[in-house]
Amino acid sequence: MKKLIIVIILAIASFSCIKEDQDPEFLPFNGNGNITAFLNGAKWESPIKFTLTDSLVCNSNRITIPQSFYLRGLDDTEYIWKHLSVGYIQPTFDKQSASFLIRNYLASTNGNTPAPQYFTSVSFDALSSRYELDTSKVGDFLQLTHYDSKKKEIYGEFQLSFILTYRGTSEPNAPDRIEFTQGKFVAKAPEEWFQWDKKM
Repeated sequence: MKKLIIVIILAIASFSCIKEDQDPEFLPFNGNGNITAFLNGAKWESPIKFTLTDSLVCNSNRITIPQSFYLRGLDDTEYIWKHLSVGYIQPTFDKQSASFLIRNYLASTNGNTPAPQYFTSVSFDALSSRYELDTSKVGDFLQLTHYDSKKKEIYGEFQLSFILTYRGTSEPNAPDRIEFTQGKFVAKAPEEWFQWDKKM
């Protein structure tokens, strides 16, 4: 009987999955992709960092089961830096609405990833203005469209709006709203993050 209990315990340990979280705010911004969009009607381009923030890793074979992704754009070409931060992107090729992204944020147990937001700064750490995601805008979305296994690249599209919540003295004319339209992005990503698609 004791041997049977030991075997059961070992089996559970070997096949259990451990939740792994990363803090994207403290990851070095080594861009692995690019983004293009219209920001309040003006063409905008930026490098991005696309990363896995929540996952389950199974001990038996170290298979990574993605729980959510994080996309961060950083445009530091001008005095006022522009930051786009969208986390809680689910591993699916379906469209994800703005309200869906916020619900994922509220339901998440990973306290490291901030709520989806847009903000500006003077250099890296001096906050200028901050915007929160507008969940009332009908039609706004983010979508992972497809993964290219040969190029090891993930592709996506988005249209998102943000509402001003803080206007700093360094940017007195900051607009009340930020709207991204016709957004597209591509980033390098390992194929193991997208094995779920093959099972659909």
